[in-house]
Amino acid sequence: MKLSSILDKRLVFLDYRCDSYGEIIDTIVQKLSSISRISEEEIRNAIVRREHHGTTYLGHRLLLPHGYIDGVPDVLVLFMRLEKELSVIIEDRRRTVKYIFAVITSKQKAHLYLKVLKTIAYVVTNFTHVLENAKSAADLLIDLDQKAVEVDDTVSARELISCEVSVRPTDSVLLAVRRMESSGVTILPVVDKVGHLAGIVDLADLFTATYPQRMVDPDSLWLLYDMGASRDRLLEPVKRQWEKEPVSPVSLVMKSGEHHCIDADAQYFNIVNHLTATRHRYAIVLNPEKVVLGIIDAEDLVRRMIKV
Repeated sequence: MKLSSILDKRLVFLDYRCDSYGEIIDTIVQKLSSISRISEEEIRNAIVRREHHGTTYLGHRLLLPHGYIDGVPDVLVLFMRLEKELSVIIEDRRRTVKYIFAVITSKQKAHLYLKVLKTIAYVVTNFTHVLENAKSAADLLIDLDQKAVEVDDTVSARELISCEVSVRPTDSVLLAVRRMESSGVTILPVVDKVGHLAGIVDLADLFTATYPQRMVDPDSLWLLYDMGASRDRLLEPVKRQWEKEPVSPVSLVMKSGEHHCIDADAQYFNIVNHLTATRHRYAIVLNPEKVVLGIIDAEDLVRRMIKV
């Protein structure tokens, strides 16, 4: 899907005069409302809600206000090139704004929404001259079309990998604990010589292996996956114990990781469904050759969605 097919020429405004940040937002709200059935109040509230999570100024003189509104059937994209650069205060810092893209859609279009934002950032970074030299809305759409600027309408698992750490069956348990600690995860894929998944090692199993006399069932320790600070405190005694057995191999404590796996091309909502159905915090991403690419962390996944 090309960006030019999403960007309505009725929402392209070149050399538009705005004298303040507030005036920019007012103009966006008015223009988006004028070609949709969405009230100005709804659009303003959506943009303000997003701004409360952090600035939408992305550098490169780009301002990218955006937000969700329930029931919006499409992705609405507005582009405005200011008549002259505008100096504004954003988060107590002076910024220079020349280009504004505004995006409004519904949460049901979240996957496409993320791709539109990413594509806009790509355009401003790589094709500023196209935005700067366009003489009309039609010219801009033609130029974007010729540059083949496309919006991939999927967000795949491979793009959501947050950690690429792993261990081998012959590595020491101590090394696995240290890699968990440095990477901030409680699970590691165990891979063979060519990168195929041989199993997993997780903190709950390490804990029970460290204190076998306590007869603790690993399944009863599922809270370890969610207790950030407590999890870190529990890693320390586990690490001290395995420092006494520095050559003990991971193969002693690893188990099957089959139910943790997800295909690299799985889309966002499939990933969420997988994590929910399995009640796992982590998913291990495999490419078509079944080689481990990395780990998706549900907590990090949620943070990234909230940030956007």
